[in-house]
Amino acid sequence: MSIGIVFTVTIFMVSVVAYIHQWWNSKPRTQAKPKPKPKAELEFSNPEWGDDYDPDPVPKPAPEGVPDGTWLPKLDDEPTDYIPKETRVPKWTPQQVTAVKPLLDLIAQGESRGSYNAMNNGTVGRIIMDSSYTPEQAAIKLGAPLIMMTMREVRQLQAGTRSTGRKLFAAGRYQIIPSTMTFAMQKAEVKKDDLFDEATQDQLAMSLVMVKRPALGKYLGGGGQLRAAMLDLAREWASFPHPDTGNSYYGSGNKSSHTRHDVTHMLDNIREVYSAL
Repeated sequence: MSIGIVFTVTIFMVSVVAYIHQWWNSKPRTQAKPKPKPKAELEFSNPEWGDDYDPDPVPKPAPEGVPDGTWLPKLDDEPTDYIPKETRVPKWTPQQVTAVKPLLDLIAQGESRGSYNAMNNGTVGRIIMDSSYTPEQAAIKLGAPLIMMTMREVRQLQAGTRSTGRKLFAAGRYQIIPSTMTFAMQKAEVKKDDLFDEATQDQLAMSLVMVKRPALGKYLGGGGQLRAAMLDLAREWASFPHPDTGNSYYGSGNKSSHTRHDVTHMLDNIREVYSAL
C-alpha cells in the first residue's frame, strides 16, 4: 500500500472521529433523576389525622422554669407554647354542657345508644363492621374501655384503614370519625394526654354543635334563626328532620327519628337556658 493511500485513510478516520465527537457533545442532556429517599427518611403523612399527628412521639423538655410533667405542647407542638395541666379548664363550662345536654342525649340516642364506649370499624357496603357498645366489648377488641384511653391512644387506633390494621373508626358516644376528631380536638382544646372519658367526649361534641355548625351554635347562644339552626342539625346528623320536609336531609334510606315540633321545642328550651349563662 502506498504512502499516499495510508495518509488518505488516516485523514478520513480522523475526520470521522471528530464528527462523532462533535455530534455527541451537541446532544441535549437530561439531568439524572434523584435517588428516592429510603422509607425511613420519608415524612409521615396521613390526611385523615391532620398535620399534628406524631406516630412516634418523643417527649420534649418543659420550657425553662416549668417543672417536667406539668405541661403539654399544643397540637401544633410549638416547644415554647404550653398549657400547664393544673391550670387547664374545659372550653365549655359544666353549666354550658348541662344546658346543651338534652340535645347531646338525643344525638347519642341515634348514634351510640348513649354509650361512651360505643365503637365500630367502618362500613362495608351498608354493613357496619365490629360495632359494640359496652366497656367489656371495647376491652376485648382494643385492650381497654374507650373511656380509659388517652386521646393519643384513640387516634393511634383510628389510623389507616381496616386493610392496614386499623382497629377503630367511629369512637365514643357521639361516634366521632378520624377526620372529625382532628377538628373537634382543636376546637375543644383537648390535648393528646387527656382521657377520652365522659367529660372529654362531651367537650368534643360541644365543638361539633357550637363551632362546626355555626348557625346552630349561634341560635343556641341567643342569635340567628331557628330554620338555619335546624338545617345545620339535619346536615350533621341524619336522624334529625329537615326543617322544611320533616324527613332526613340525606334520604337514601336514612330516616328522621324526631319530629320538627319536638326538635323546635327542645332547641328553644336550650336557647333560653344557654343564652342566659
